[in-house]
Amino acid sequence: MIIDTNKIELLLSDKNLTDYQIEKMIGVSRVTVKQYRQNGINSMKLANTVKLLDGYRQMKKYLKSTVDSIYKNSKLPYLTKEEYKFFLASI
Repeated sequence: MIIDTNKIELLLSDKNLTDYQIEKMIGVSRVTVKQYRQNGINSMKLANTVKLLDGYRQMKKYLKSTVDSIYKNSKLPYLTKEEYKFFLASI
């Protein structure tokens, strides 16, 4: 398995997600999440790395479904087709 630490850092750096929300999403204590946010991920256990990557995938899936819903169900889409394709490629 290839570990993409950039994705883990993106998840941890998201200011819209609280430590509590990440704890509930992936099953790692909020104290641990807070430590990773403050001290970095260099000493992270492999099991927690896998959980955080899974959390990133969940967040990505949620964002994609939300944007899909807005785009497909709106009479006046918020995004142009090009912007929509760019968004999907960037997550």
